[in-house]
Amino acid sequence: MKVGEKYVAYVLFALYLLYGLNNYFFERTLFFNEILSLGGFVVFVAKSHVRGFTFRIPSSRIYKLVLCLLLLSVFQLLVSITLKTNWYFYFRNSVIMYSMFTFFTGFYFYDYFVQLLRHLRKAITLFLAFALSYPMPVVLLDRFTASGFFPYLFRKSNRTAFIGILVLNVIYAFTYSSLTVTIITLVLVTIVVVRRYIYLKLLLGVAVAGILIGFLFLAPYLKLYKTGPYSLFGNVELVAGQHWVLGLDGNTTWRAVLWYRLLAERFPENLLGIGLGTPLIEYQPGVTTADSEYEDEYNAHVFGLHNTYLTLTVRLGILYLLLTLLIYDKVFKEYYWCKNYYRRNNLYLVFWSFFAITSVGLFNLLLESPTVASLYWTTLGFVAKVIYHRHRLATGSAPAGTPSPASPYPVA
Repeated sequence: MKVGEKYVAYVLFALYLLYGLNNYFFERTLFFNEILSLGGFVVFVAKSHVRGFTFRIPSSRIYKLVLCLLLLSVFQLLVSITLKTNWYFYFRNSVIMYSMFTFFTGFYFYDYFVQLLRHLRKAITLFLAFALSYPMPVVLLDRFTASGFFPYLFRKSNRTAFIGILVLNVIYAFTYSSLTVTIITLVLVTIVVVRRYIYLKLLLGVAVAGILIGFLFLAPYLKLYKTGPYSLFGNVELVAGQHWVLGLDGNTTWRAVLWYRLLAERFPENLLGIGLGTPLIEYQPGVTTADSEYEDEYNAHVFGLHNTYLTLTVRLGILYLLLTLLIYDKVFKEYYWCKNYYRRNNLYLVFWSFFAITSVGLFNLLLESPTVASLYWTTLGFVAKVIYHRHRLATGSAPAGTPSPASPYPVA
């Protein structure tokens, strides 16, 4: 163990924990996402660079897929130099690319995170207990990202731990009035209740098919967003009054209109990606029509579709979606097919943490926002590392005497 490396890792993970618990202060004031991204870049170069343009790449499928995503993002960033509106929005959208480097911190320094967490678990538990008992959104705790840290409070990957995580999420959702945390809870329950990967894929397939059929049925109503005077997001109120389904929830209708505009009306341009620093939707400069403190120009470039995976698909193209699906296919195969190994080593909780953070992106900004992007990529790095360890042990490629991957949740 290199002493200097150890303490660099400790500093990066201390920033990661603070950033995840209260990104409003630590990112918007101190730019923790950018610090973590720079740290991830340095870790990547230090750990993988051999000489010249030669790099040492681990035999990890997720690692290689993330590298492909990174290269795709760099390519889009270069192409977008000629497409961008201005340099400000170009660099603002570049967070999509540079935040990916935090994956390498999670992957290469996972064992250091385990060590640090063993020292800090009690402190994190006390802080979260206080923050949930005396809720102060923004001041103490973010409104949904702390769900990704609840698994860190438990020592075993068992039913008691899972129930405890659910209880904490219910309290969190209630005290911080967070619908996102409710969605996180439902996603975790679904993943645990569904016992086989084939059933989960079937369930997801039915859900996606249902959404597509719903969009086809509602498309004539969604088109009416253009009716009336100019508004950045369109005449959502008119659309909501066209059908009882669209009138159920204004936020859902607003998202449906936005998704329709970006996925249907910008087809086939979005197959290759519209690039970075470019507007997602049409806007009029110098005008503010959205319920926001920013002008329409800013919102058109930064606001996103409030589904982070759709936003990146539109910006980076269909290749991003395919690579992401391959990553999740590997994660879920490991989770369902190697249950005994991960349960025995108390590593299920690493997966639950990642699934919680994944769920944030279903109806919020995540990968395109500096306030939460590093949280996702670092945690994916943890998952990739424990999978990599298991694979090496299973194939006999690990050196003799190599122990099972360290778990931040040791058996008491």
